[in-house]
Amino acid sequence: MADAKKRPGRINYGHAGLGTAGHLAIEVFSKKTGIKVQVVPFKGGNQEAVIALLGGHVDSALVGFGDLATHL
Repeated sequence: MADAKKRPGRINYGHAGLGTAGHLAIEVFSKKTGIKVQVVPFKGGNQEAVIALLGGHVDSALVGFGDLATHL
């Protein structure tokens, strides 16, 4: 977390789209911790965010276990 606070807006995360539960959860996390993150919405849903995460295109993603299970 200290590294993320030192680099405001440089940490990015993927989610299934604006206004989704994942997006809102990360926004709450950001406000509570004071960590500014870059939003990367995906129109293709959580699977697209998972692919971007596994490919190293985003730093993190807030998705359900079911979306990750096939990749484990």
